[in-house]
Amino acid sequence: MKKINGDVRTCASTWETSIGPCKIINAYPSTDSGEYWCEMGGIQKSNSVNITVTDLESHVILEVPVQPVMQGENVTLHCRKKDANSNYTAKFYKNGISVGSSSSGNIMVPNVSKSDEGLYKCSIADAGESPES
Repeated sequence: MKKINGDVRTCASTWETSIGPCKIINAYPSTDSGEYWCEMGGIQKSNSVNITVTDLESHVILEVPVQPVMQGENVTLHCRKKDANSNYTAKFYKNGISVGSSSSGNIMVPNVSKSDEGLYKCSIADAGESPES
């Protein structure tokens, strides 16, 4: 059995439940993360466990300049979905701290200085976040 967002359901057909431990195949973060336990005859037979499913591959890409950046230049960072060109709001982070958001997917860092050095990433709702660059 599983409980996701308060909904209790039987496990999906993507589970292998033959002899031995169960395993989830083809898991999806939005539908398969949640609380799980085993039941028999409607009675809970095991302790529950929380399972969080995450993507191994990022669906969000942060595009940064490929050439070295000189102090005083303006730098534009572009955040996009891997397989889509539609409009979306992107949030940008430097060293894990929010530095802004943009409905165009672009953010400009004006007059770059040494203090702008760091690891940048971006996130898009329902698509995830980019690796740090």
